[in-house]
Amino acid sequence: MLPPVMAVKNMADRMKAINGQLVVKANMSGDFVMLVENDMVKLETFYDELENPAIDPSQVEPSQQPSLNRDPKDFAQVRVDIKDFIKFCTCHQLNPMHTICCIIENHGLVFYVYIGENGGENMSSAQECGTITYCNEPRMLSTESAGTELPFFEFTMDHSALLDGSAKVIAWAFPDWNMAQVKLVQQTHGITNRRFDFFDANFVAYFTVVKCTYKSETILIRTYGKGTDAIIDRSQEMTNMIVLSRAGLSPKLHARFSNGLVYGYILPKQFAKPDVNDSFHSFMTVDRLKKELISLKAELDPVNAPIVFSHCDLLTGNIIYNSELDKVDFIDYEYGSYNPRGFDIGNHFCEHAGFDCEWDLYPKEEFQHKWLREYLVEANGNDSSAVSEDDVSKLYSEVNKYALAAHLYWGIWALCQAELSDLEFDYVGYSKLRIDEYFRRKKEFLAL
Repeated sequence: MLPPVMAVKNMADRMKAINGQLVVKANMSGDFVMLVENDMVKLETFYDELENPAIDPSQVEPSQQPSLNRDPKDFAQVRVDIKDFIKFCTCHQLNPMHTICCIIENHGLVFYVYIGENGGENMSSAQECGTITYCNEPRMLSTESAGTELPFFEFTMDHSALLDGSAKVIAWAFPDWNMAQVKLVQQTHGITNRRFDFFDANFVAYFTVVKCTYKSETILIRTYGKGTDAIIDRSQEMTNMIVLSRAGLSPKLHARFSNGLVYGYILPKQFAKPDVNDSFHSFMTVDRLKKELISLKAELDPVNAPIVFSHCDLLTGNIIYNSELDKVDFIDYEYGSYNPRGFDIGNHFCEHAGFDCEWDLYPKEEFQHKWLREYLVEANGNDSSAVSEDDVSKLYSEVNKYALAAHLYWGIWALCQAELSDLEFDYVGYSKLRIDEYFRRKKEFLAL
């Protein structure tokens, strides 16, 4: 039986800023727990000495009474959307005599709200009054904007034991797999040995690549890095991946756990050169960056670039070519959002320079014109006659102007990461390289 529902609602209201998912736990000894956590903080509220109503003896055998012989440490729990939970708690407006919370282990949550005009001091009198039932079944994690559901595993990956944790995730997500024949491949090249990925430049997540040797299938288990929720909307990332997967534009998303995702993966073939085949400034202050952002926005607004869904992180490692299907897939949509068209393309061209920012690899005008023409032809239904040289030139100007925005974006991002991330990477140095290139190219690109 819940404590005063208004107090429970107020606590949930305070918790929702930490995480959109709430863990509710209870035992048969009168203990009730609400818990939320993210990479930075964990908040738990504990209520004790509550009443556990007995089930009607006529409905069960005496030995089946759930309140009998239960270990106080034996908690049932379920994870629910915290906004839904708060909606449940609005039943306090009915001034209920009693509210019972029933947890269906890892499956659902039910509120039984007993209301009536006459006062009641115990459950026997409450049962003579009206009852309202609220029910939520969150075992399948719903993504409202994606219109689909995704299995959720109540498990937090330990960054120091990725392989052991990955084995647990795989055993849960793919129960038909023979774990004795599953091979866990830990990728160690990249920015640091604590990242497990293929040519990724996010610098913000831990990865393991899991390959099942008795099936021709490769699965990527992606574990979020410390503090990344502060700058990445994980709910939006998941929605992006679900929608794009259904459209055939990204690998299939299989499941989600507390601090990561499980999705399909295609082993990439590294290109030697993107052109062919594919300490910080002492004068740079926050005020200076703000002024640059305002100034650049004023320059870009007249470009009037169309707004499109953008990946926003199209480095070569996020572009996977499947030679068997002759098909290109994009992966890792954690920065995906609606943006001006030129930003996504300009950012992609900037990524040709790689982690080390070798700016001489930034695509030359001739290469860009060929690339942009192909882009426009594809966008016009493969009708080359619909694309003029003037169209290509205008897009060339748009893309390179927005490349400046990409430099500022990632320069500022790196400064944030320098404060948030525990990865061994020189974020401040990377920020300096990006913002230096912004100033070096600013006059040239804005003149296009």
